[in-house]
Amino acid sequence: MRKAWIVSALASLLPLFLAACINSGDQPPEHVLPDPAELIAERRMETIRAHRMLIVGIAPSPVAEMERKLVAALLDGTGYRFRIIRADRDTLGAFLREGRTDIICGLFTEQELKDAHLAPAAPYLRLSFYILHSGKFREPEKANAGEELLYPDSAPEIFFLPRLQTKLPKRPVPRETIFREMEQAPGKRAAFLSCVSIPQQKASGLAAGKVNLKGGDAQLFFGLRRPDSELASLLTERLAKLSADGTLEKLTRTVLFQPETKNEPEAKHEKK
Repeated sequence: MRKAWIVSALASLLPLFLAACINSGDQPPEHVLPDPAELIAERRMETIRAHRMLIVGIAPSPVAEMERKLVAALLDGTGYRFRIIRADRDTLGAFLREGRTDIICGLFTEQELKDAHLAPAAPYLRLSFYILHSGKFREPEKANAGEELLYPDSAPEIFFLPRLQTKLPKRPVPRETIFREMEQAPGKRAAFLSCVSIPQQKASGLAAGKVNLKGGDAQLFFGLRRPDSELASLLTERLAKLSADGTLEKLTRTVLFQPETKNEPEAKHEKK
């Protein structure tokens, strides 16, 4: 009799047990770890607001100094200061994800940042490349093709310049070094970014031809952590302002073969 009562009681409780199991499957676990990227972004913003200091990572490149000036202009008047960390491009991506930097730049394209699980922010420069050579330059024989280049280019590895194939290692080269070595070897040529100015005394003996990038133009972006919406809004708003008042054009304009003058007057732009 007692055994029958126990069986009957368990049978009555079985539907409740099954219902509890079904309902529990619809509910998320009570202890879910937060997304590390969101946690890092949140804590970094707390520190940034407290100290008004951003850490900017810049990779060595021919436009590194321009990027430093652009960051300074973007943050000017915002109350934020910034400190620069210099490292190679791959290292900067890791630094950003780990919260050791807040903004990175260094010839990063939109797709490259997306592939690295980072957020492209505030596009600021379109890349253009040129082949530079002296008036005495002659195309070499096919047997020597590729040996005529002093510099393969100063581009990141993701770019392929079909007219500049070479086995030489890629290296950012100061323009003064380019001019000096080309004077010593007029039969060679170099490739460089369009934002390299050429002094008047050098321009008279040099010629240049534009190189088309495979896949069209590439535009450079700052890199942020994906959850850093506050910083993205700040950069976007500030970049729009700098674009409107002419500051962005001044910092990033192509000055190819534009003679340098010591007393060149500053261009004045009416603020809108």
